[in-house]
Amino acid sequence: EEAKQHFPRDEIKNVNVDSVILSLKKIENELKEYPRQLVHTDVNEYNIIVTDDGELGIIDFNDTILSYRIFDLGHCIAYMTEAQQSDLMVGRYVLEGYSSVIKLSDKELSMLYDIVIARFTLSISLGREQVNAGAANDYVKKCVADNIAFLQQLSNWGREKFDEVILGN
Repeated sequence: EEAKQHFPRDEIKNVNVDSVILSLKKIENELKEYPRQLVHTDVNEYNIIVTDDGELGIIDFNDTILSYRIFDLGHCIAYMTEAQQSDLMVGRYVLEGYSSVIKLSDKELSMLYDIVIARFTLSISLGREQVNAGAANDYVKKCVADNIAFLQQLSNWGREKFDEVILGN
């Protein structure tokens, strides 16, 4: 709640932070019967390693939480899509890989758009808080700028295009 004061409303006109918070509260209420698991919350291209033998690994578990599994997928889709210059097909590939191991319900999948929007809204707000406090390094500043650009593009596309590309609807 405190971080929302740092959200750049003047730069992202299509996203209402209060609506994002309400959406997340609704999702959390609807997910009560669904499984919870450890959620990394920061799976991005900097936290995936590949060994010389081609083995994949994930590092940086500092922000891991116990939450609903759909949040893990939503966060990963958010970061991987943004890292690939806003290519939504990357999100579809992430979903296909995830779904090959963990089967998600239609109800869970219907929440992905809101979760991705919320992930960027929170990342931008927390990053801007660091920038405003003078505590942000160049990496944080770049991430905030990239996230603002992608969130604007994502909100312009809307749920329909997101679901069409990511979910194949």
